Amino acid sequence: GCLNGGFCGPEWEQGVDPITDALEWFALRRTGKKAKHRQGVGQPSQRRYINYFYKTMTMGGYRTPTLALRKIVMHSCPKMDSDGGCDPWFIIEQKWKEVFDYSKVHKVENMRKGQQSIELSCEGVELRGDVRISFYDHDEFPPRDEKMFFFWFHTGFIENNYLRLLKPEIDGAAHDRSCAV
Repeated sequence: GCLNGGFCGPEWEQGVDPITDALEWFALRRTGKKAKHRQGVGQPSQRRYINYFYKTMTMGGYRTPTLALRKIVMHSCPKMDSDGGCDPWFIIEQKWKEVFDYSKVHKVENMRKGQQSIELSCEGVELRGDVRISFYDHDEFPPRDEKMFFFWFHTGFIENNYLRLLKPEIDGAAHDRSCAV
């Protein structure tokens, strides 16, 4: 259907998932019916924000609470080092400004291959609105930090003070076919 101003978008039927339909509609319009592979909105954070938009439209708005982030638990070990482990650390950004750098507050520890999880303290850093967390692998020799993955979220859509993201929901890890990240 068309809205005022001439924007035409998909029409949804009752009982059909409007988010999936909208993403499929966009991919079809972007690449055409004859395309071998449809290209739409591919990054997990982009898809998450489309979901936020849908929730905003159906709920009539959203709130922007300030939340204290106490820890991040990373399950399974990205294969970044030659021994199959990694040395994870992260930066938290809000409004394109760094608000927390794990490596400036804590010693970066090694996560060994096969290690089930690692808990990284965030010191209760207060976050509000749009947040980006970028993870890096630290190497001593040669000294360098390589970006592993990142993700965006908005504090207004965190439920029960808990956010869990699986690998397919993380930018830079979702399309990792070699299982490095």
